[in-house]
Amino acid sequence: MERTDHDLLISINVGQQELRTDVRSLSDDIKEVKLGQAMMGQRQNDLEGRLTSITNTVQRSLNDQHHDHDAIVSVVSDVSRWKLYGKVALVLLTPVYLIVLALIVEAAKHALIP
Repeated sequence: MERTDHDLLISINVGQQELRTDVRSLSDDIKEVKLGQAMMGQRQNDLEGRLTSITNTVQRSLNDQHHDHDAIVSVVSDVSRWKLYGKVALVLLTPVYLIVLALIVEAAKHALIP
């Protein structure tokens, strides 16, 4: 019976050593998983920060674009207004141009034909 008990103790000892090895391996695997989760969380925080930065940049760009569009509309309005002023001046001053042109023609006639 002693032999059987001894074999049984050896078998139990070997089983315990295998169990310890398996527990250490699982413990190492758990540490790796926790490290991976921590790195993933850090990466996710980094990506969220970048996304927030990009979102803010896009929002500022859209805001700038809106202000630029307003400025362009204002410039186009001013240009249209000045074109209208030019046309009105041309129409109002046409009689003066014609009178001056007639005077020049008459002066040229008198100068060329004695």
